[in-house]
Amino acid sequence: MESVYKLIHSPDLSVNVERILFLMEDLLKHNEILYMMVKEILPLYKRWSELMLNNFLPDEHVPSVFDIDPQELKDKGIKGVITDLDNTLVAWDVPDATEEIKAWFKKMNSHGIQVTIASNNNEARVKLFSEPLDATFIHSARKPLSKAFKKARKQMKLNKNEVAVIGDQLLTDVLGGNSAGYHTILVVPIVETDGFVTRFNRKIERRILDWMRRKGKITWQRRDG
Repeated sequence: MESVYKLIHSPDLSVNVERILFLMEDLLKHNEILYMMVKEILPLYKRWSELMLNNFLPDEHVPSVFDIDPQELKDKGIKGVITDLDNTLVAWDVPDATEEIKAWFKKMNSHGIQVTIASNNNEARVKLFSEPLDATFIHSARKPLSKAFKKARKQMKLNKNEVAVIGDQLLTDVLGGNSAGYHTILVVPIVETDGFVTRFNRKIERRILDWMRRKGKITWQRRDG
């Protein structure tokens, strides 16, 4: 576009007055079009952002897995759960299941609730924990990607509405479970320390939780927040 600045500083300004006015009018028209575009796009962007952030909103939030009642799950039509391992069942640096967790698995099984462990951790870690429990497991799950969630559901031979996902992270467990169309339950992390990658996730998670609180979507506070 021709420069208004150059025309103003031309030796013969009188000759360029009409041209300057034309350019200014043209610029205003472009600004008006831009304003109208922003006016139309901004609400759509805000709506899109809200829909995206809603993917991080769990269906339920409880202090720990011990607060999940298998009978209540059955009443919701849930027949199987996909649970995270580190900081959900035990602290991330605890290698074996505690007696309480062993009892929790037995309780779930006695109510006919299948349990699959899906962890982003390596095979050695997940296998060492899961085998003494005789629990089905998926290691290196790459949550929140859908592959592990779909695999776990198919192994349990269940429909989407019959599966719940339990975990302590919004960015992996809740996002992955919601994206797969499963019921999601967020638990408070067992300990406040985390592995390197999870520490990075927590920083993002805190910002998402702050947004949810401002919007009134949640009322509870995270211990690590």
